[in-house]
Amino acid sequence: MLTEITSRQVRVWHRGLTKHGLGASTIAKAYHLLRGILNTALDDELIKKAGVERPVLTVPVVFALADTMPPRFRALVLLATCGKRGR
Repeated sequence: MLTEITSRQVRVWHRGLTKHGLGASTIAKAYHLLRGILNTALDDELIKKAGVERPVLTVPVVFALADTMPPRFRALVLLATCGKRGR
């Protein structure tokens, strides 16, 4: 069933196509077809979009990380970790 397909399974399948000797163009077409099928199922509400949970650093950890950097990169670390909430 479509609802049982995981992102890990898709990655394994995608890597397996190369191992079976398929060319890059054929692999791209197969992946494009699968993506189209899954997007249509999503549009038709047959499946739900899987949320990706990303780890979030705490403010003290960000400052500790910035403190380990050379001074010229400290601001870069602080700015790189400032993101929009709910993204």
